[in-house]
Amino acid sequence: MSLSTPYHFTESRLWQKAMDMAIGVNHVMRSFPEKERQTGGICCPLLEAAICVSARIAESHQPFMRNSNELLQQANFHLTATEQLIVLAQMQGYLSYTEWDRMHDICLELRGLIFQEMHA
Repeated sequence: MSLSTPYHFTESRLWQKAMDMAIGVNHVMRSFPEKERQTGGICCPLLEAAICVSARIAESHQPFMRNSNELLQQANFHLTATEQLIVLAQMQGYLSYTEWDRMHDICLELRGLIFQEMHA
């Protein structure tokens, strides 16, 4: 992406996929036990990590950003945190294998898209 090209982050396939993940995370958390949905449970850091992925991607598309790769690296960091928390939720029985597999596939696709964007 050239900085001279007008481009809004909402047009980015990468950002759209990150938003799909955040929405998916929010959806699956509804079935978590009440204690996990309260402050101090797994839901707060999980949702925060998922939202930070799309936020860093959006920030990387701002025309004034000199090094968008740094923000994409941060998005990748938050994606790793999201993946780890999804694994933890599955290991604790809060996610079915099917739900975990779907979320894991989204994370893998996102990681590939982030890598592509960083090396474009």
